[in-house]
Amino acid sequence: MKPRSPPTLLKLATKRLMKLEALALATVPKLPPQFFPTLFLEAYIGRHSAILKAVVQAWPFACLPLGALMRTPHLRTLMTVLDGLEDLLTGKVCPRPVKLQVVELRDIHRDFWNVWFGRPDSPICLKAKHQRLVLQHDPRPHARKTLKVSIELYLKDETLDKFLSHLFLWVEERKGLLHVVCERLRILAMPIRNVSKVLNFVELDSIREVEVLCPWKLSTLAKFAPYLGQMINVWKLRLSHIHVSASMTAQRKEELISEFISHFHHLDCLQELHLDSVSFLEDHLKEMLRCLRSPLEVLYITDCQLSEADVRYLSRCPDIGGLKYLCLSGVVLTRFSPRSLRVLLERVAATLKVLELENCRMIGSRFRTILPALSQCYQLTRLNCLQNYLPMAVLKSLLQRTIRLKKLRLELYPLPLELCGMPVAESRRRLEEFCGELVETLTPFIQTKKVWFGTLPCPTCNNQAMYDMQSKRCLCCVPS
Repeated sequence: MKPRSPPTLLKLATKRLMKLEALALATVPKLPPQFFPTLFLEAYIGRHSAILKAVVQAWPFACLPLGALMRTPHLRTLMTVLDGLEDLLTGKVCPRPVKLQVVELRDIHRDFWNVWFGRPDSPICLKAKHQRLVLQHDPRPHARKTLKVSIELYLKDETLDKFLSHLFLWVEERKGLLHVVCERLRILAMPIRNVSKVLNFVELDSIREVEVLCPWKLSTLAKFAPYLGQMINVWKLRLSHIHVSASMTAQRKEELISEFISHFHHLDCLQELHLDSVSFLEDHLKEMLRCLRSPLEVLYITDCQLSEADVRYLSRCPDIGGLKYLCLSGVVLTRFSPRSLRVLLERVAATLKVLELENCRMIGSRFRTILPALSQCYQLTRLNCLQNYLPMAVLKSLLQRTIRLKKLRLELYPLPLELCGMPVAESRRRLEEFCGELVETLTPFIQTKKVWFGTLPCPTCNNQAMYDMQSKRCLCCVPS
């Protein structure tokens, strides 16, 4: 067994201070910066409220990454920290030369509490690893206040939890002294009236990602739209399960759609757009795409109804020429001419990395139309064509074209049309024969790729089994 390292002098000194509260309170303002992370942790874990408050008041860095410690928020600890901040905001205590600028309540900067970063006088708050887009619009002048509180909003209950309720009450009582910023907003269950109350506390132009993942009526989306229109730095927007009431008149429907799109128009920085089960999209995709002010990199349209005009405009939209991810799964493409999809693929061939065409109900003749364009997508790494109706001849032709796409590593195809409806044992035997022919034809290219065919439900994962033409395993058995 490896022997434990003895505690450092810093650790021993910190533990000693925890036992002598009066000495700690007198000493904290004079301590060098390297004491503070360990001192804060000891006071936080041991619930030494008076010492914790003193540490917050004398905090020597520009950022206090509190969220990394509060995976399960503790209301009493939060109140202690806020009490310490109160004295800083009102000037009852003098801050260090490096004045505290940000209280970080997101679960990031975990390494801060274990690793010492840089010079003692340098700001510790690093940029998030997944920050994708710098602000294109400067914050409003009146929003530049004394202290910034950074949070992430995950609205999954009917009402706010006690932690956020107390925080927002504290913020409301100190208007003009601080501002709340939020990079990511996810809404899973909260009623729109409560969502509105929450958003009134947040500087909306700080939000970068918006996800609405709960069933909303179109009328609810229209109420949310004015807030969305103020989120001018959003680069990712996801809307899921937006439905139109059956009793709604056509005129009222158009009014609500126009209301939403009029605010959608302000999202100048949008780069990712996810539309899942959005029932009003048919005949209105053109209006939405015409609002774009920057090129899209990701476009997911899943389980939506589109019109011929929608798909035709999508194929020539000026802001989709640089797409890297395109998903049209669940969109019935048999209703339109396949030429529009071919033109779309030709437009994005130079940049496209992922193409998802699952459950589009495409048949062999239509798929043949897009093969020339598909074979020009040299950046493609993943191709999903599951749940389409493709005969063996089309699948073989498709593989012969895609096999020379050197970056393509994962290909998902449906069971050949000729094998559908056969007994399980017979369909598997025929599929093995078909794959055997393909391996002989496509060697050595096939060695660097993963090609899977959908079959029957897998006994392990209970989902559609994925037959590997080399190892004959289900996709659920493959290490991630």
